[in-house]
Amino acid sequence: MRAHRNTATRFFSAGVPVLLVLLLAAPCACAETWLGRFGSAGEPDVIRVFTDSASGDVAPVAQLGGSNTQLASASGLFFDTLAKEVYVADFAGRQIVVLGATARGDAVPMRRLSSTQGIGQPRKAVRIGASEEIAVLRGSLGIHVFPREGSGELAPVRSIQGSATLLQAGNPNSIAHLPLTGEFVVADGKLNAQGYAGDLLFYPDSASGNVAPSRRRSGPALGRFVWDVLWLPSRPDELFLLVEGQAVGGLSEMRVVVIPVAGDGPVTALREIGGSQTQMFNGGAMAYIPDAGEIVVASGLYGVTPRVVSFPASGTGNLSPRRNLAGAQVGGPFQGIAHVDGDRLFAHGFEG
Repeated sequence: MRAHRNTATRFFSAGVPVLLVLLLAAPCACAETWLGRFGSAGEPDVIRVFTDSASGDVAPVAQLGGSNTQLASASGLFFDTLAKEVYVADFAGRQIVVLGATARGDAVPMRRLSSTQGIGQPRKAVRIGASEEIAVLRGSLGIHVFPREGSGELAPVRSIQGSATLLQAGNPNSIAHLPLTGEFVVADGKLNAQGYAGDLLFYPDSASGNVAPSRRRSGPALGRFVWDVLWLPSRPDELFLLVEGQAVGGLSEMRVVVIPVAGDGPVTALREIGGSQTQMFNGGAMAYIPDAGEIVVASGLYGVTPRVVSFPASGTGNLSPRRNLAGAQVGGPFQGIAHVDGDRLFAHGFEG
């Protein structure tokens, strides 16, 4: 709140009415959770939008999709906090679609990106720090880097691909950028004699070609598969992972596992959230809600009740969700999730 008080003081001293000061200083009410699902091109609700405080069986406040938007799926979502844009990885449509944070309904995308090399079935696209580039994870086909404002069918600026990357040997599902170390980290799972084992692969963000990972994390803490990975500026020394455990009776229990950013080789969890009370089963994705300090998880693929549940980012153990979004009005299942804040007033330093 210090930034609000300082802002209010400057405006008050300049003679701005107190009511306007309070309106300018008030927290934004437009923070939202976007949930993406598999559909078909032209469907009106490939993305469903809920408030960040939504819980229970409630209808979305908005939806996105239609003949203009042309999304067949929204299996990976990333909110660019600097540009106030959402990068949608359309796995089924083989494209990256860029939407404004305030987009609604059958919105015309700001940009639509594919590749001269084939973009494959993209899992996720992320901005590379504050640079003017984005990285697209193409699953086992590698990582493509494009200009951030690129549109149409483009050649990548550079690519990380080939057998030495180890991406071809697994099932890469998500990517995050680590701006403090200048690295990409890829969430993966590798098949071995005992079945799948969770894997994290790291690469310099300037790398190009058939390059080996610069480091790699593995071990029992990563379960049988890592579905998603998050790095948070507010917790710069930690990585949040959505990890799948062993399947029992068609249910794979999910855990939010926190590990150190630093290190190489086998890893031990700093803490984890998991257990039957969490109601996290069968895959999904994660996002972070800064105002609430919550990790929010979309899970419930493969015939299990779809749920979006939230937990304190500092939490540990077999926790009951703070919020539990599920039911006929909610819909799902969802494979993409992002916290989206369309408030442009505070985008450049008033809040942080």
